[in-house]
Formats: sequence, C-alpha cells, structure tokens
Amino acid sequence: MLENLSFTDAQGQTFTDAVVRVHKANLNRQVNDRHTDTVNFDLNKLSEEPTKTSDTFNNENIDLNASFVYWPSEAAYLAGNQPYNLTFKVDGIYQSELYLNKQELGKDKYSSLDLEAKCELYFTDVILPTLTPGE
Repeated sequence: MLENLSFTDAQGQTFTDAVVRVHKANLNRQVNDRHTDTVNFDLNKLSEEPTKTSDTFNNENIDLNASFVYWPSEAAYLAGNQPYNLTFKVDGIYQSELYLNKQELGKDKYSSLDLEAKCELYFTDVILPTLTPGE
C-alpha cells in the first residue's frame, strides 16, 4: 500500500493525501526448452560418417499486468470507503492497466521483490511522476 501520495487523477482532481493499492496483478512466466539431435546419413556417401548436429533452444518470456485503485485520503481508506480505479497515461493514451515486459522485470531493482512490491515500485518510479498535481 502506498500512502500520502500527491497526484492529479484522470478527471483533473488533485489529491495530496491519497492511498494507492494494487487492485489486481498477474505475473506470467513461460519457459520453453528444446533440445534436438539430428543424425544424417547419405547412401551416396557411404565412405563418410553420418553427420550429427545438436540444437538447444531456451526461451523465457515473463510479463506482468496490474491495475490500481485509490482513495482520495487516508481517512477514506481507513473508513472502508469504495476506492476509485486509477487511470494514467501511457504514450498519450489513458490506460487502467500497466504492462511490464521481460526487459523491465529483469532489472536488478525488481529481483528480490514480491509481486505487489514490483507493481508499487514501478508505480512510484514511472507512473506517479506522470500524475503530477496540476497537469
């Protein structure tokens, strides 16, 4: 949970004591390992040994999707009020979900964090600066 944040939401309202939480997060990791051995024999080349080739392929794909909610103040959060869905701009387009790819998640700063902490770190480092009060 991120507390005492200042930002302007997509409707233009500025908050100075907001609480932001990860609403939903999904981390997908797919690993494809493949090893192929091929032996070729050519009847026309009986004097030659069969050719042998090996190929090893390893591919890992990992991505994270997350959405956030917010309360206008800590008092609203503590009172159990319904949160608002957080919308933010990515490349000039309003989004309600962030997407982190393998390159971003591979950075050292995420390595020891749990899923929620990864989302919160990305939020404070990348999304929050775009929600500057008054913009």
